[in-house]
Amino acid sequence: MQKRKRIPDKARYRRTTQRAYQFLAELGICSFPVDPVEIIKRFPNWHLCGWLELKNATGKEDPLNIDREGAEAKTEVVRGGSDFLIVYDERIGYDKRIRWTIAHEIGHIVLGHLIDFDKTALNRGGLTENEYKVLEAEAHYFACELLSPKTIIRRFRHLMGDANGIAALCNISYDAAVIRIKELTRLDFDYYEPENAILRNFFSCLEQHGLYSVIAGRLSSETVDIPEELDDYIECDYWHFVVMTVVTWEKCTELKDALGTSMALYDDENMVILVRGENDRSAIEHKGDVILKCLDKYASSPVKKITVQVADLKD
Repeated sequence: MQKRKRIPDKARYRRTTQRAYQFLAELGICSFPVDPVEIIKRFPNWHLCGWLELKNATGKEDPLNIDREGAEAKTEVVRGGSDFLIVYDERIGYDKRIRWTIAHEIGHIVLGHLIDFDKTALNRGGLTENEYKVLEAEAHYFACELLSPKTIIRRFRHLMGDANGIAALCNISYDAAVIRIKELTRLDFDYYEPENAILRNFFSCLEQHGLYSVIAGRLSSETVDIPEELDDYIECDYWHFVVMTVVTWEKCTELKDALGTSMALYDDENMVILVRGENDRSAIEHKGDVILKCLDKYASSPVKKITVQVADLKD
């Protein structure tokens, strides 16, 4: 039997942020607003139910003691520990508040609050005041990072002091957005490995909001005749993110024009970059090591070999 842990004395904010980013990356979430209800639907052993709905279904006067404890939601482990039942009070009647409350409960599940500790029941009667505050603080911070991940919101520089703008972008309350702005000014705890993964996923969203330059002449499957020998290759949907890392993060600006209009296809460890002309092909082949470094470091890509071809454009 796995030994359960003791509830920590202080909230583990670094761990909470890292786990939220991992969770976003694993789910492949790539745009705002993040929908906690849709997230729950992706887990067959997670169940969401309104308090009034559960009350009517069970005939119980106060399911999970939500009324008695003044809670907006609670999560319970059911079916011998294999399932989670999230019950929220739909009487709140405020969509953004309900979304936040559900995200908070997801945090309790993802952070292991219900199964990692000897005291697994999240209620004031089973926990000391400090234990309760620690777990609530972690779940609250998880909800912040799930609905408005700091590493992405920081890219929206024009919104850094605009609570209304952040609230609209993330579909969170004005008060939650004000808190998020205060947190954006704090230094990060450390580098988070999953940051690159969620930035890669959100990169198209950031481009659509004008935060990175979009080149009109980019090659795509709509403008290029893909050679038959590449029929089994997959178009690299995070290629524009990799190009940004090459030019901006690795400061290899001489590749900006050559890569800016390119497209990439890959098959496991092999990648083919299609370009517009011989000059672009030569420039990329000369700096192929930089591209491989960025694929590995920022995109966790399996690609080990790059070849470059001049594309045949469609008429």
